[in-house]
Amino acid sequence: MPNLSQISAKSKVEKGSFAQAKPEIEAQDLIARQQALLDKINQSALNEADRKILIARVFDYSVADGLKLAEKNQYSDRDFLALMARPEFYLKHQGLADEIQKGTEAKLKTDSDKKAFQELKKSFAEYEAQLKAGQPSRNEEKLRTLQAKELMAELDAWYAQFLKTQTVSRESERDPRSSGERLGEEALAQIKMALEKNYYSRDVIETVIKELSLNHPELVEQGVKKVMTSDKVLKEKYKEKGVEAYLKNVNKGSEDKKTLGLAILEKNLSPKEIASIRYGSLLPETMVKKIASAYDITDQRKLNKSLYQPLDLTAKTRINRAEKELVKEIGASGGEIVWNEQAKKYEVSGEKKE
Repeated sequence: MPNLSQISAKSKVEKGSFAQAKPEIEAQDLIARQQALLDKINQSALNEADRKILIARVFDYSVADGLKLAEKNQYSDRDFLALMARPEFYLKHQGLADEIQKGTEAKLKTDSDKKAFQELKKSFAEYEAQLKAGQPSRNEEKLRTLQAKELMAELDAWYAQFLKTQTVSRESERDPRSSGERLGEEALAQIKMALEKNYYSRDVIETVIKELSLNHPELVEQGVKKVMTSDKVLKEKYKEKGVEAYLKNVNKGSEDKKTLGLAILEKNLSPKEIASIRYGSLLPETMVKKIASAYDITDQRKLNKSLYQPLDLTAKTRINRAEKELVKEIGASGGEIVWNEQAKKYEVSGEKKE
């Protein structure tokens, strides 16, 4: 199979259409509402436990939507494996689960990856046995806050409407790219982000809070005061428990770390930079260096743990799917992939002209 990054020419295939498609404006409205809903989950000051349950629900409805949301929240390989190891994933995405089992193991290099993958296969086998016995298992995780419960209700309502109508194309009609081109460009964009040395914003904030708690606790205390001044709900919640209880819950993940981190960073970053951290999942290397310099974080190894890396298992699955789709589309249009020795890259030849 040729490497995705070496295929330079694009293959065009005729777009399919829904037989009972509603007017385009209705489709656009439904997609816009979904994007607004996913943005709410990404940007709301939810506790980590509730956020993970909501992301898992999106993942169960749509792997593509779930992957995008999970990546924005800086999920690690272990987080993704936990998502896929749930019974709900296997029940709703058995085809993808089979594809993962068949096409992944030979590509894993480290012992820890192989061990984790074996555990995932074991979980899938257990769920299959439960299905055959007519006793499928379910997770019993419960949402803790009213805000999270309301978001879950909105999620279920949106996907219920989408699944009921089956009339909304997930891609704009104006997008000239084929399915393979979209998948391929998404995979290449993921690799590009890693090469550019971007950092996960939540991990950077976690490092800042941890380092300042040890070396400059007074800065953390100032940040807590800002949070309590600006957030009346939190102020009332910790009125009797005190700031120590709040900090403890921040470190446990039951309170949003980004809220405290932003309150600390506001002193040394511009409003534009603060906004990019608040609403973005990745930070450029220049901003991370500025933060490290402002707070005397000199050990680069601590920050390197926050470096963005394409998630091994999901990245390989995404690339494999893109390659298969591209090869299928090129073949359908009468073309073939050939190696150009002079240019040292794969190219497409023999395509039918429109």
